[in-house]
Amino acid sequence: MAYRIDLSSCWAKVHQANRHRQTLKGKLGEFVWDEAPIFRDKTNRVGIVAKLDPKTTPEVHVVRIATIPDKLLALLAMEVGDAVHNLRTALDHLAWQLALERYAGRPPSKPEEVYFPIAESATKFKGLRTIAHFDPARTKRLRLLQPYNSPDGRVIRALHKLDIRDKHRLLIRFYLDVEGFTPFPARAHMVALFLERLQRRWRGIEVGTKIGYMGFDPTDPNFRAEMKSDLVPRVLLPRYGRPVEWLARAIVAVGKAIEAFE
Repeated sequence: MAYRIDLSSCWAKVHQANRHRQTLKGKLGEFVWDEAPIFRDKTNRVGIVAKLDPKTTPEVHVVRIATIPDKLLALLAMEVGDAVHNLRTALDHLAWQLALERYAGRPPSKPEEVYFPIAESATKFKGLRTIAHFDPARTKRLRLLQPYNSPDGRVIRALHKLDIRDKHRLLIRFYLDVEGFTPFPARAHMVALFLERLQRRWRGIEVGTKIGYMGFDPTDPNFRAEMKSDLVPRVLLPRYGRPVEWLARAIVAVGKAIEAFE
């Protein structure tokens, strides 16, 4: 009797990934126009300080990053990492089912060789040991899911790279950029700050980063040599953008891959 693949564990992993995404959505919002609820608490924001720069005119302050909520970012990174790992695991569960199908329900003799294939080119795909454990028709369909063949394949490749980093090296890294700011207690000109932000595309911010200049009226009673405030940061995944939006794309890509074998 032919083995019938069981994709229930694959879908369970996808649903768990979506639960992590929903948790992130509750903290960061889903879209670029959403206000991130977690930053309503000012202690979670990025601290900034504006100081007079002796190399410029007395009316100009240099604005730099003073503090970054590292513990909060670590918690968010673990949430993203858990979602990523569940999605990557869903694909490996799929590969295991395809191998069981190939061997009529018996476990393969070399289980360590069974994993969801991800290759950068057709030549590299042919060289993967794992494809020897799948039926030719299944291998043909897996080839269509590769990053050199489809946009979804490129999302899966990114998922794989993030999972390797999170499992074996470091927490997933975020880039922070400026989303909004709490005004300093004086009249300020924001044009220079905005231009600095545009020039920092994908570099992110860290403690000490200069984010621009602000001009204050020295006759203003609130004028001081040093002033502190805070920024609402925009949390981004390097190269991929907002984590909640990107995870939604990843969930769709993995879901479509599983559906291709139902």
